Amino acid sequence: MPNYSSAITSKLPAVGTTIFTVMSKLAQEHDAINLSQGFPDFDCAPRLLELVTKYFNAGLNQYPPMAGVMALRERVVEKAAALYGATYDPEHEVTIVPGATYGARPRVMTSAYSRSPPTGMPCAMRVTRRPSGLISFAR
Repeated sequence: MPNYSSAITSKLPAVGTTIFTVMSKLAQEHDAINLSQGFPDFDCAPRLLELVTKYFNAGLNQYPPMAGVMALRERVVEKAAALYGATYDPEHEVTIVPGATYGARPRVMTSAYSRSPPTGMPCAMRVTRRPSGLISFAR
């Protein structure tokens, strides 16, 4: 291990803490339910544990493709067609994201760089073409 003669200066000296730490602390202080990170106060459903174990044991335990598992993207396209009569290509026009933040950022960036109003489906689901040519699908 190297021995440095002086202290290493942080490149992020004023970053502070995360919103998750702040919200968790506030929830504890006020005896509130913490919804910021999803800390359930109940056990997981036994059926869900069975299914997770089944699929992990079957080898389905790796990261999914960046755009999401194709079977899920295909079901989203089917749902969009059933609800809105909209047609989308699951290969090029649908992206599955792991949470609201991942889906919201492309949406915000699209609006920030676009001179036209948001496009896509109303309310529950929206498909957006960004200036880069990429498509985001967000709820």
